Amino acid sequence: MLPSPFAVWSLACGVGLIAATARAATEPPPEGAPAARSWCASTSPQAGVAALGHARSRVFFLNYDGVSLAQGEQDDATTDTTMFAEFVADYAPYGLGSKRDASLQAVLADWAAYDVTITDVRPQAGAYAMSVNSPTNPFGDGVTGASALDCDDGVASSVVLAFHGADDEFSAAAQATTISHELAHSYGLEHVAEPEEIMNPTLVGVDASFRDECLALTGGGPLHCEQHRRFCDDGRQNAHQELLWLFGPAVADTTPPVVTITSPADGDAFEAPALVTIVAEASDEIGLSAVTLRIDGLAQAGPDSLAPYRWLDRPFAAGSHCLTVEARDHGANVTVSQEVCFFVDPGEDEGLSTSSGASATAAEDSDSSGDAQERGDEGCGCAVRSSAGTAAWLVMLALGGVRRRRRAPSP
Repeated sequence: MLPSPFAVWSLACGVGLIAATARAATEPPPEGAPAARSWCASTSPQAGVAALGHARSRVFFLNYDGVSLAQGEQDDATTDTTMFAEFVADYAPYGLGSKRDASLQAVLADWAAYDVTITDVRPQAGAYAMSVNSPTNPFGDGVTGASALDCDDGVASSVVLAFHGADDEFSAAAQATTISHELAHSYGLEHVAEPEEIMNPTLVGVDASFRDECLALTGGGPLHCEQHRRFCDDGRQNAHQELLWLFGPAVADTTPPVVTITSPADGDAFEAPALVTIVAEASDEIGLSAVTLRIDGLAQAGPDSLAPYRWLDRPFAAGSHCLTVEARDHGANVTVSQEVCFFVDPGEDEGLSTSSGASATAAEDSDSSGDAQERGDEGCGCAVRSSAGTAAWLVMLALGGVRRRRRAPSP
């Protein structure tokens, strides 16, 4: 267990600026973008180190739905606990729009070579690292992310922060770079001086990746994580080989999703003109990338992003109609539900007939629509955790816009 850390935060760690964007983003930094700031702190905890050669957790939970973080003795994503008082805050949801899905897909691409599970649905059991993706920023303008540098994955359920939202000025690809960069810090990866590497402290408008080559660590300071020496000479890091060492190579996802239409029931009847609310349950062991309703064979617009998946008060003319729902996971596995057919009787009543519970469901969804979440460039400062033991800690803070990250010298 780690004792509660102490920290003194200050505007420090000189930051240089260059014109840059993240990954494949083509838009230039907005005029009047806030000046980059690098926040640094030092703490002195006792630290334990995980057994070398494997990660303690291989699951990443991308939390787009908001969370309240409380302070504890060490990070624990399963209880929304952070070891740093400066991270304690109520984080608002990411927001509405297609950028959520796009950023998730870009993160999946960053980690496609490794045996990790990435999901935007909170796991129900086991350890996992959590990236809080929220426009709430306790550090103010210019900082776009924060994480602890956890050598050898000493903490099983780390919490990292990516200060992004659906309406900010950054592309989904740029947001994914922040998320992947901070998650990698939580497994011991440090900054390197290579524009095409995700761990580069300066974003230069290229599609960065975890590169399979020994690259010089930035800053000229001491080596913080001994794990780099497994693959490179002192002062250098091979991110790709370290991630393979931590997680192993990717394993193909061959398990298809599960999907069922729960309302209406097969054989139901309604009077025309009818409004029918369609509800489906869909799940996957890793996560879903799309849930699509087909009415009489024609694909419809997407549902709410959270299960159960609803299509509210759809109008149906007199006659027979058949429904299917298709669920697709991140491994491109597809499942189509069993077909459900119902009949709309012409009747004599000119009023609208609704499916059982549809009006109540619509009202409930209307009341809660503000809470439903659609599925939809950076720099970094740091906080150094020094220890007389075998682990070294940093807290890494990402900086937005035209940014450069630099590490503070150890106190």
